Amino acid sequence: MSHKYPRTILTISAIILTLAVTFGWIMSVEFRENRPVAEPGPRLSDLVDQSRPPRQDGRGEPFVPAMDSEPESESEPWLRGRYVGAEVCGDCHEERVDDFIHTSHFHTSRLPDLSSLETHLVKAGELLETRESGTRFAMSITDGQFRQTGIQKDGVAGGGERVEGFDVDLVYGAGDFDEDYFYWDENRLFQMPVVYQNGLQCWTNAPGYMDGRVEFRRPVAPRCVECHATWVNHIPGTMNTYQREKMVLGVSCEKCHGPGEFHVDYHREHPDTQQPSSIAMPADMSRSQQMDLCAQCHSNANKRRTPPFSYRPGDPLEDHFRIDLNNHPEEDHTSNQHRYLQESTCYQASETMTCVTCHDPHLPTKMARTLARESCNQCHEPKDCGEHVRLPKDLQSKCVDCHMPYEYVNNITFDLADDQYVPIIQRHDHRIAVNQEASDLTHLRWLESQLDDESKQQAAELRQRLVEQKRNEADGYEQEDRFLAAAGVLRELLLLEEDEAAKSRLKSLLQTRRELDQKMAEGIRLIGERDYDAAIQQFEFVVAKKPVHAAAHGKLGLLLIETGREAEGIEHLEKVSEIDPDNGYGHALLGYLYLTKNDLQTSREYYLRAEACEPYNAKIKRYLGQIAFRQGQSEDAESYWRSALKIEPQNLEVLSTMVNYLTEKQRRVDAVLLVEKCVERTQGTEPQLLVGLADLYLLVGREDRAVETLREAKIATSQDNPQLLQTIHQMLQRLGEAP
Repeated sequence: MSHKYPRTILTISAIILTLAVTFGWIMSVEFRENRPVAEPGPRLSDLVDQSRPPRQDGRGEPFVPAMDSEPESESEPWLRGRYVGAEVCGDCHEERVDDFIHTSHFHTSRLPDLSSLETHLVKAGELLETRESGTRFAMSITDGQFRQTGIQKDGVAGGGERVEGFDVDLVYGAGDFDEDYFYWDENRLFQMPVVYQNGLQCWTNAPGYMDGRVEFRRPVAPRCVECHATWVNHIPGTMNTYQREKMVLGVSCEKCHGPGEFHVDYHREHPDTQQPSSIAMPADMSRSQQMDLCAQCHSNANKRRTPPFSYRPGDPLEDHFRIDLNNHPEEDHTSNQHRYLQESTCYQASETMTCVTCHDPHLPTKMARTLARESCNQCHEPKDCGEHVRLPKDLQSKCVDCHMPYEYVNNITFDLADDQYVPIIQRHDHRIAVNQEASDLTHLRWLESQLDDESKQQAAELRQRLVEQKRNEADGYEQEDRFLAAAGVLRELLLLEEDEAAKSRLKSLLQTRRELDQKMAEGIRLIGERDYDAAIQQFEFVVAKKPVHAAAHGKLGLLLIETGREAEGIEHLEKVSEIDPDNGYGHALLGYLYLTKNDLQTSREYYLRAEACEPYNAKIKRYLGQIAFRQGQSEDAESYWRSALKIEPQNLEVLSTMVNYLTEKQRRVDAVLLVEKCVERTQGTEPQLLVGLADLYLLVGREDRAVETLREAKIATSQDNPQLLQTIHQMLQRLGEAP
């Protein structure tokens, strides 16, 4: 059966034209001018991974290598095996696993425990009130499900309310600080707006949520999941879509030992073998490899080079992440213990010291803390301490208290209705050093425990000296516009004494931060409404209050250029890179600016800088491809576009560009293979890709495959997309399919 079908412009391209063009970023590639002739590139069929077929025994899903990924290690191919879960590990290592399930690592993500949640409701009540009158959150357990519900006045005459709520599916948090709650919407993971503070036994807004807003749609990005779960298959190119049914919860055994499939298979076949086979043993790794294991989560490893969950024990972490060199510790999400330990004198003086010198990840949390306190004695005698003679006997062995003081994690903030200071998360400073302030604080706590008058007098004098130090330190941070650092110091000051002036300063800092967040959100909203003048006012307010706010400078610069104030705009864009040279955002903005001016070489230079900062950024690679093509470097352009599609296989703009490029080069089979690969990597969840693939099948004369693919697209298409459904129906009818 033969049917005439328009083949000049592919359906993918038609779909692209329906997408909304967002301000400042979308630009088309002109293929009709100065088309360079390229040599045929490699076929995707030569690069299809040869991973093991899926098993049917209920184990976790296999690791899926990135498209065009490097071949597996010949010496350790089992590192690409499948995850089995701690339950399977417990079959042979029962005692070790029984201990491990009581660790904080194991509880970093878990299913809801109704008994503990019922206890939370008893201690904290069922409501969280906000500063917005009439807006509140209700926590409840109904029919065996823990539920969060937001109630917000909707402004309707008569006092109407908007009610939105979801059942909790996942819990994050080891229990020492806060418990965060999440829910699944099909395969998309979202965070809920209310958390439970274990120390304070109360409900609060989740970190980063603004008080008074009912918002349940914060997506949970892969980098968050990587530090709270052992493995889950992330759907490439999506913000928060995962294969939820195969998720390996918690930081479990395989996070440090690698996938267990081959290990389990071997030892079930050889039950008498004592030597562990086909599994990573951290004790046998080099020092740097051991440190990298912990640095997966306890560092500033935020800018990835490879797909999520690609890292395997023994890999150099730098092969998978670009680690930020942040000079402002208050902005470190995990306190960056990895870097600070490496900078410490103890680490540098030792050839063997690693994280596990002080931390045994297999032990329950309380036992692990005891080990940490005793670990100094492995290398140091208390009498060797220079403060030993001066300190009271009770303090002479408290090495950690003096040399690794507790510090607040300042960038994990909670916006509370009453603006009260809430000391939530503290961690030991891993920059092990002689710390006079910490020593003084330890001494102060001891003096205050004594009953004699002399100790009381010494305590009062020492306390006043420390308070003055904190005031001066806060002043210095404020002058540097380091509001988080200043707030952290003021919080420490308030633990020393009730200081109304410090309370007022802290409240002002918190209000400033809240105001800046509100202005940023409002500015972004106004951009969406194309009210650029009003948006400019919001961002100008932010940079006036906080001159080191890189994101505000970036958005302000783009807006000023868009409204004809180019010179001012460029100054703000250059400010972004100056403030945060380790962030690709500023470099990319300047790259885009020079691209609009057709200064391709300068644009390329800035985009290359951006790529160095953010090597796993599809947008940056897309523009580098565009520049290369316009410079006549078609092979480089194709390479960049393929790289972009590895990261975002559902990116219709890049895919359309590639398909048109390949078809114009008479490489139709390559075009089909490309789209097939993108469909495979998105697991058939993107109906637009399926429609485009069907169109390509028609182009190469495979009408049978086109019909089959259109049927799949019809199933995958939501009823909320009637335009795409109509397109699918029309295509099927032309191919002789009855509606």
